[in-house]
Amino acid sequence: MDFMMHGYGVEVFGNGEKYEGEFKTHKLHGMGKFYDADGHLVYEGRYEDGERVDGSEDGEGGQK
Repeated sequence: MDFMMHGYGVEVFGNGEKYEGEFKTHKLHGMGKFYDADGHLVYEGRYEDGERVDGSEDGEGGQK
């Protein structure tokens, strides 16, 4: 049986980046926050099917 995130959760990626927020069938979906490997907030906003839809970005080339 494969594990699929659904609802609210936290996923830490192999490179140390982290997503904290809502999932739908293991895709980033709903409100969430994305952090870089150093724990700095990079993006906060809404996702749909794993893609950033609207929100604010901070970091290289980003806006806040």
